[in-house]
Amino acid sequence: MPVHVRVGSRTDDRPGASAGVPVSVIEVADEGPGIQPDDAPHVFDRFYRAAAQDGFTEPGSGLGLAIATAHDGRLELGNRPGEGCTFRLLLPHRPPEPHVGTW
Repeated sequence: MPVHVRVGSRTDDRPGASAGVPVSVIEVADEGPGIQPDDAPHVFDRFYRAAAQDGFTEPGSGLGLAIATAHDGRLELGNRPGEGCTFRLLLPHRPPEPHVGTW
């Protein structure tokens, strides 16, 4: 199953967000079976485990939201059952801190 990873930046387009605020984006998309509609609302719940769809693989553990919120970010899910899903991590864009000293 192909997996696509994209990295970039954009402005935050959420309703109520400050216009033009830049965010860094990491996106992982697959062409797999997607997430079952009953599981989709819970995929970012801490330690939530969806049942394995094929009966053979271990289900995942949902630590993504905890990681995102620790960095003032958020996660988004684009789900297309039967066609795949996209997980998007958005983090506040912060310029790199100047390096002081030697490498």
